[in-house]
Amino acid sequence: MTALPASTLKDRVQKDKSPVFPKLSKYWSARYWHAFAWYNILFKNARLIENRWAEAEMERAVRGAVEELKREGAPYQGNWFEVPRYKVDSVDTPFVRELVKQAKPFVLEGAAKQWGAVKKWNLDYFAENFGHQTVTAKDDLMDSGVFEPRKVADVVANLKAGKPVYTGFSEEILLNNPELFDDINRSEVIAMTGASKERKRGLVGFFRKGTVISVQLFIQGAQSHTTYHMTKFHNFFVEIAGRKEWVLVDPKYGMGIDQKPSAAYYFISPKPVDAPDSPDDLYSYLPKMHTIVEPGDILFVPSYWWHDVQTYASDHVIGMATRASGWTLENPLLDFLLLFDFKTFGFFYKAFIKGMPLTDAENAVLHIDADLKRLGVAESPAKAAG
Repeated sequence: MTALPASTLKDRVQKDKSPVFPKLSKYWSARYWHAFAWYNILFKNARLIENRWAEAEMERAVRGAVEELKREGAPYQGNWFEVPRYKVDSVDTPFVRELVKQAKPFVLEGAAKQWGAVKKWNLDYFAENFGHQTVTAKDDLMDSGVFEPRKVADVVANLKAGKPVYTGFSEEILLNNPELFDDINRSEVIAMTGASKERKRGLVGFFRKGTVISVQLFIQGAQSHTTYHMTKFHNFFVEIAGRKEWVLVDPKYGMGIDQKPSAAYYFISPKPVDAPDSPDDLYSYLPKMHTIVEPGDILFVPSYWWHDVQTYASDHVIGMATRASGWTLENPLLDFLLLFDFKTFGFFYKAFIKGMPLTDAENAVLHIDADLKRLGVAESPAKAAG
């Protein structure tokens, strides 16, 4: 297996400068979010593909915000900085819980290195012990294929052959094999989330702050890349094997990231993470947080934060996401849109709360594929393979 060349995103990080947080115009922001709310409601609940008024209004608002930033002389170049990293003896500490309350990304460096999962979970382990079981997978999330059930043994064989494979959101393999939880320090994870109870598969827990909603396995190849997306729930992501590169953006800057509604991801974006700096592009003004997680690292991704994720100089990666409910008053519009989004909420309930495979969650994966293609995010098989 051969890893792809490492990306150069880390070279854009300004280590000797503080991040710049642009003050977006309240007037243009209000116009943007008003139009976006209508765009989202119509797209999700009525499946209306074209909503020209809302799209045009959002574009006008973004242009207006950019013009104001230009007049103010706001800096737009090199607004990249590293996610804060901490070394802790245990994740079950008041210090870590206080970090979680702040709802900003951070990395606990090597905090899971002694977990059984980090020590023994590898491709051979899954092939030998669970090879006959299936997980939901496709060749690559951004290609034009579809999700389908695949045997773990076949997934491992393809990864070892250097073929692109994207296996994600795989909670069913954990629920069907509870012995896997013995390799995870569950009590520490639960304490870190601020939850008082273990995973509860019920609708009430979905609304109870701190409830562990879902624990999901990710196994992907060297070519794996997930474009900007965001979703509900706090995500405590443990890197088990390989390395992943993350770029995160605060949801309050959503108008600068070309956010689009999707059926399974709450929102996705076709915005290239490495878009060149330009005074005419609102994305250039936004502060972008960057990090590379190694085996044993735990990355905290707060609820609704945008994140672009790709394999970093590794032939494959294995990771685990523990998602916890984090209802707050910080993003009331996004919460409102989720609660009144009958298609996405149904998917969340089945795929996240009930732990069903994606292929059984009301065919939501078909909507993912259709949305990716419609929004210009999905690539052709030839382009993805190159």
